[in-house]
Amino acid sequence: MEKWATVNIDLNRLIDICSNGKKTKEQLLKDFTYINDNNVHEIFRYRKFNDGFIDKVTCYNDGTKIIGTMTPSYKEFLEKIFVDLNVNPKLSYLISRDDQDLEDVLKARIDVLTHLQDEAHLSREFPELYRTLQDGRKYRHDIDKRKKELKDNTFISEEERTKEKEKLEKEEKHFYRCALSPAFVSNNKNHSFIHLQAKLYTRFVEGRKKYKELIEKNTYNKYIMKNFDKDKLALYVVDGYLRAIDAMDNRDNQLKYYKLVENYLNSDDINKDAEIEIDGRVINYNTISTKARIAYNKLNRVDIVLNVEFLPTGSGYEVVTDTDTKKRRIPMTKEREESLINVGRRINDYYLKTNYKAKVIGLKKFAGYFAYIYDNGIVVLDKDFREKYPTTAEGAIYVMEAKHFELLCGIGKTDLIYNPLLLAHKYHKGDWESKIDEYINREATDERKEESIQLIKRLNEQNKKNS
Repeated sequence: MEKWATVNIDLNRLIDICSNGKKTKEQLLKDFTYINDNNVHEIFRYRKFNDGFIDKVTCYNDGTKIIGTMTPSYKEFLEKIFVDLNVNPKLSYLISRDDQDLEDVLKARIDVLTHLQDEAHLSREFPELYRTLQDGRKYRHDIDKRKKELKDNTFISEEERTKEKEKLEKEEKHFYRCALSPAFVSNNKNHSFIHLQAKLYTRFVEGRKKYKELIEKNTYNKYIMKNFDKDKLALYVVDGYLRAIDAMDNRDNQLKYYKLVENYLNSDDINKDAEIEIDGRVINYNTISTKARIAYNKLNRVDIVLNVEFLPTGSGYEVVTDTDTKKRRIPMTKEREESLINVGRRINDYYLKTNYKAKVIGLKKFAGYFAYIYDNGIVVLDKDFREKYPTTAEGAIYVMEAKHFELLCGIGKTDLIYNPLLLAHKYHKGDWESKIDEYINREATDERKEESIQLIKRLNEQNKKNS
């Protein structure tokens, strides 16, 4: 199954909130740096000075797990390159696209870098790289100073001198591995800061997709599961899913995140007594459940309200009366009530998890039918279950094409089932979901998509006139 990036998490906060205490924060940060340094070195050979691209952690999920896999953040990697090359912030939308346009923009900035004449221009055009130049010089100056002090020091043993020399050599190698040079320009361009940094960022840009593949393969999971509390981690991540649902408007994406929240709520492998605090908010199983209910209601919202009664009583409807000419009602036994509730829950669960484009309600509100409009030109009419009223689980399912909806929705139920334009008439019996799936999952051709788009447009216009 295809994975997607679900949430980006600040690593420092993740450690503060979810670490199991086996290692100090400093040890954990050092380990994360070491882990991703191997990834960076494998792809680019060079490193970014004083930055291991570990500020953020990204969770990837295929929809079947609670947390999924955790990796260094590829988004953070792109954002930092974007900032370092001082790209116009108005073009930041290119980061999420990560296509040839982004590559062209970044390479254009690298070309500007290679033609700078002096440090004054560097400080104006590339303030972050100018800061790197200054920090690199300080780092190199410190190495040179300690080398001289070591040479002049006659009071240490040879063993101590050897260890210190090895340490300094290691730091010096790190300096060059970060594509640094104290010289802004040099007779030998291979020794100039500008040339080396242009080479570094060219590698970052051209090798970025290979880096993405590698970090998604070399995940943090094994290390994190050993050094973090999995129950607290689950709370942190699921809270992120719920905040994502609240922040977005696209129902398809909201639904993907909601399914991950359900994985948490339905899991038998979590400690429901776990609790964390984020920005003064206490997060536990109960608060997640409450927020999940709000997300459910958002997903189940009605998009369009029409001044039309869907599927009124048809001409063929038979009313069975007793001697008092009153409609006979079937007694609501406990068994029947439970049966209707189970059917109703299945109805709601089914439609909630389908990718309909709009949900439409008619005059009778929740006592009547709802229309679910799908991208592929299919409309399904069915009840919306309310647990306080078990009989809302009664009723059949009517399937039609979007182009015929306005004609068919006002026809009486018993007349409609004989109409040749009706695609299907089903009951909530057996595996009824699979039978409806056959219609709503059929191919969405351009023509069918347009039929759905135009129907939603017309219904919205009608809704505005009535409001």
